Amino acid sequence: MLRYRDRWVAHLDYDRSGLYPTLEVAKKAVWFYYTWIAKNEAHTGDLIAFPSPEQLDEAYAMEGETANAVYEAAS
Repeated sequence: MLRYRDRWVAHLDYDRSGLYPTLEVAKKAVWFYYTWIAKNEAHTGDLIAFPSPEQLDEAYAMEGETANAVYEAAS
């Protein structure tokens, strides 16, 4: 993930071959932590503008579609 961030995101290098990180472990960590915070730390109304833990997959897919459209338009 660090190499992807450094070369594609932060510096926009032109050599982009082989830079497709696997993010499943990071995604699982975020889902776990988000769910834990929503259930154990957040007060009523704190996360009103955010998806519920049960809606994370749907929200993630929607944002992914948006990101793909932006990336395609910029290419």
